[in-house]
This record gives sequence, structure tokens and C-alpha cells, in this order.
Amino acid sequence: SVCTTKGITFTLTLNGEPLTDDLMAKSRHYIAAEVSALEKVIFSFLSNALKFTPPGGEVKLALQTNWGRGRITVQDTGPGMDENEQAQLFKFIGEMDESATRPVDGTGLALALAKQMTEAMRGEVGVESTPEKGSSFWASFPLVAAPMNAEREASLEKLEARTWLLTDALAHHEREQDDVPDSGKTDAP
Repeated sequence: SVCTTKGITFTLTLNGEPLTDDLMAKSRHYIAAEVSALEKVIFSFLSNALKFTPPGGEVKLALQTNWGRGRITVQDTGPGMDENEQAQLFKFIGEMDESATRPVDGTGLALALAKQMTEAMRGEVGVESTPEKGSSFWASFPLVAAPMNAEREASLEKLEARTWLLTDALAHHEREQDDVPDSGKTDAP
């Protein structure tokens, strides 16, 4: 995995506690979101975190539930950004001010698409960052009651409510990384 290759520590938390099998079994949260779009948002945040976190750094993926909302945060120990750089994130190229050619080198189109998908699901997206201290990208969505039966689930067809466990995002990210060919490594001794 990218974390192993770069020596990055990766942690998962749910409401501030390390994610364990026991915690997952007793603490289920349902986010009002379309699963595929939610995965793309998380993957965008994770990809940027892994791209900008130096070897030996740390990436944290967290779900915090408060006040009827679920906030998913990806925090890294990368270079961070100043306020001017942050202001250009989540924008398509045509929306950026004339002095910028792209948001922050390497962030590209994915963050603008992540914002668009999040807002389409009645969510909010943002970033908190300090130069030389890293960044925290987050998306917040409404929490919904657990689906009681197929009828209730069908009533949420437009904006599906599904169980989303943090481990699903990690598994998706790991599958994506496994599909990337090795760069120059050989099996020869």
C-alpha cells in the first residue's frame, strides 16, 4: 500500500475513538448520501492527503457525529496551505481568480467535483489548514435513522441512506492502489 511504501501512519477513528471491530458492532451511523458519490469524495480527500504527506507522516480518516450530522475528515501532516491557496480549492478552473492557474499544485479537478457531489447530497465541504502543519479536508452530511425495512429504504431512493463504515473507504483506496502498476520495481534479486 502507499502508506507502507511511504512509511505513513494511517489511523481510523469514530467519534474520537480508534475504530475497532467492537466499536463498529455497537455503533452504526447512517449518512444521507449516495454510496458511489460518497466514496469518490473520500477517495479524493485520501488521494490528496497521501500525495502531500511526506514519508514518515500521518494520515487520519475520521467520522464524527454531532447535532444530526456526520462529518468525515481526512487530516494529513503535509505542507499545509495559506489562506490564499485555500480560497482557490474546490473551484473549477473558470471560477478561480485571474492570478491563479490552478488551486494548489496537484489538487486538480477532483476537489471541485468532490464539492459538487457533496452539495448535491445536501452536504457541506471545507478545509482547515496551516502552512507547515498539514491540512484537514472535511465533508458533512445529514444523519438519518436506520432503515427499518425495504419500504423505508425505497422511500429514500433519490438520496439513499446506507451504512457507511470507515473501513469501506480504506478498502476502496487499497483496491485502487493495487491497480496502479509498480514504478520500476523488479522481482529480480
